[in-house]
Order: sequence, then C-alpha cells, then structure tokens
Amino acid sequence: MEQKKDIRKRILKKRSQLSEKLWEEYSASIATLLISHPIFEEAEIVYGYMPIRNEVDTLPILEEAFRLHKKVALPKVLSKTEMQFFEVESFQELTPGAYGILEPQTEHPAMAEEGLMLMPGACFDRELHRIGYGGGYYDRFLEAHPHFTTAALAFTLQCLEQIPWDPHDIRPEYLFTEQEIRSRT
Repeated sequence: MEQKKDIRKRILKKRSQLSEKLWEEYSASIATLLISHPIFEEAEIVYGYMPIRNEVDTLPILEEAFRLHKKVALPKVLSKTEMQFFEVESFQELTPGAYGILEPQTEHPAMAEEGLMLMPGACFDRELHRIGYGGGYYDRFLEAHPHFTTAALAFTLQCLEQIPWDPHDIRPEYLFTEQEIRSRT
C-alpha cells in the first residue's frame, strides 16, 4: 500500500489543480450541506479553521455561525506539537500566524469541551480514516478533548477507497463532500 506521505503529496497536487470555478462551486455545496445538517444547527459553538492551499472554503460556514450568534473558535499553533482554539467574534480578530495561516489575536482560549469540530485533511477513505498534513495537531487535540462532534470537509477527489492509518489517528464522525455526507454512526 502507498505510504501516507506519498498519498498526501499526490492528493494535494490534485486538489491544487482544481479550477477556481469548481473550487467555489464544490465549496458552496459542502457549506450548504453542513449548514443545513443537525450537527451544525444544534451546535452552540463551532470550532473551525481558516482554509489554505485550496481547502474547502470554510468562510461561508463561519459567517453563518456568526450570523446565528453561535460561538466560533479558531486554532492557533503554539508550538511544533500543540495548537489551542480561541474564541473570535469576527474575522477582523485574525492575523497571519504559523505557516502563514490566519490565527486569532485574542488570548481568550475557547473553554468548551463539546461542540462541532471542523477537521481539515488531505485525504479520507470509506471508513473515514484521515490523512492530515503530517503535524498531528488535530489528533493530539482531539485525543485530549474527545467530546466534540467531528466533521471533516473535503472534495470528492480527496476520497479514496482505503488509506493507511495508525491507531492514534482520529477519524471524524462525518465527512462532507460536494456529493454526499458520509457518517460512521
């Protein structure tokens, strides 16, 4: 079986070749599916992320959470092994941080131990195993905070039949693509 790093590289290259038109169209479809799903509707706090390198556009999802007066928390990388989420009330509270990703300026950590956690990733399979970007940030965070409802956002081109995984890899409960919602529950 192909190694994680090789799969990651291959799939990220495919994702980077997605046209802007398709990226916008697919991202909008994914946002619509998530926003109308009970896991979003019932969430009091949404732990999101700022999209990079042609990831699914999370901005419409986060904007809808702000509009509905839900709490929104975004990650900040604190070290090579740790990230923490901080509550924000608008995108104006963000500045470029680690890896050039927009991060919260605030020093008010999000304290909720449950809510909706949106997970990025490079690749997923039918069993919702996930290959991230290799840093292990989400695996470590969710291992320490296991009570979140987890939902990954990805384009169908990022989905394979089977990928290698390790016991410490955290699988999302849901995967939203432009074509379907997959669930392991």
